[in-house]
Amino acid sequence: MNERGHTNSVTPASRYGIIKRVNSFIDWDGSQGIHNNATQSESGGTATAYRSSVAAFSDFAIGFNHTLAIPLPIVLLSFDAARLNNNVIAKWQISNTDDCLEMILERSNNGIDFYPLSNVSCEINTINYSFIDTKPLPGNNFYRLQMVDLEGKINYSNIEKVVFNKSYTTDFTVNVYMNANNDLQFVYDENELTLVNIFDSKGSLLYSQNIQLNKGDNILSNFNSDKFGKGVYLIRFYSDKRNVAAKFELK
Repeated sequence: MNERGHTNSVTPASRYGIIKRVNSFIDWDGSQGIHNNATQSESGGTATAYRSSVAAFSDFAIGFNHTLAIPLPIVLLSFDAARLNNNVIAKWQISNTDDCLEMILERSNNGIDFYPLSNVSCEINTINYSFIDTKPLPGNNFYRLQMVDLEGKINYSNIEKVVFNKSYTTDFTVNVYMNANNDLQFVYDENELTLVNIFDSKGSLLYSQNIQLNKGDNILSNFNSDKFGKGVYLIRFYSDKRNVAAKFELK
């Protein structure tokens, strides 16, 4: 909606919103429909705003809240980054998106020089966000979130550090099979603590355990094949020294 001829402009323009009333005897209402932030502007005396999903014909206008000097700021409730197998998952939560223009996830190898990793749009009524870094750096990975409001003001989150070993092997082959007792069995080449994950054909994680594996024959603990349907599955072994995967089939 565009509105011209008003004499009570307000700054910033992000405070504008669509209001409606059934007739002149009813108060103006700005709660109906879905307000689309970052659409407001004012140029040459014309104010512009957008609201979707507004039902019924009414009187419409553009208004603003007199009680607010500025829009509600972006408040970061939490930000963390953690290793997820070969990847890093960053998760964060903000209090509102009313004054949010965009969020930029940044990464650094030294905690000083940060570079953009992903631009994330602010979604209406969405406060939880996440991003998976599928190509983390060898060694140290530092992550932070840059938040930009509608006025271009920038704030930063805390910095999270995730470490990947500089090198690991992927050339080790694991032979995985179901034994006569219907246990998942495999031969491993070293004694080490290993994260074992099992995925279905769609990539959904079905099993995840940190297990102390032995050199030689191993039987996967806490694995109940009865809870899995027939099909082909991927099992991945991830430790400080290796990252290997193998497929097995349940018939």
